[in-house]
Amino acid sequence: MRLMFFLLLITPLLVLAADEDLYKNYEGGAADISDQIEEWEFQEDVHVLPDYPDRGLLEVEIDSADPRFEYYIDPKALTIGIDDVIRYTIVVRSSTGFENVFYEALNCSQREYKTYAYGGAKKEFVEMQDPGWRYVNKKTEGGGTNYRYDFLTFYLCDKNRMPLSKDKMLLRIKNPGETVNEKNSFL
Repeated sequence: MRLMFFLLLITPLLVLAADEDLYKNYEGGAADISDQIEEWEFQEDVHVLPDYPDRGLLEVEIDSADPRFEYYIDPKALTIGIDDVIRYTIVVRSSTGFENVFYEALNCSQREYKTYAYGGAKKEFVEMQDPGWRYVNKKTEGGGTNYRYDFLTFYLCDKNRMPLSKDKMLLRIKNPGETVNEKNSFL
């Protein structure tokens, strides 16, 4: 009986002593760990210019499109890098038949795009000098460039700002009416 009484008295004291040691270790450990945490920095994947598009283009329905333009994507140039950036070739054709061709990248998580190259007179890509990332905003996109907003919202990215699989992207482009219920905007 005395042993039981003694254990009942000493147990709370042992717990308090242990808690104080744990607290000291926790505070010291947390500071040490935070000093070792590295900040994540986006590293853009290396890209290679694709072949200039010639045939096999897929028309893309753009909701907010200027009716004077038609939009086509080259499925052969549609890729997803290890950096989760989508790269594609887009052809913007005017009602008079004039074409603008761009090789671009789209970062779903940041809602940004970058134009790497444009189509030249000799039907070959001309690389941009020091291209930079630019924010995609429906209100600032206009004329023939509003396709980027629809690419982000409906065709290439999911509602969690991640790239869809290439198969899913192509399915949405080929069958926009059938996938309308899957068009989950994250904006």
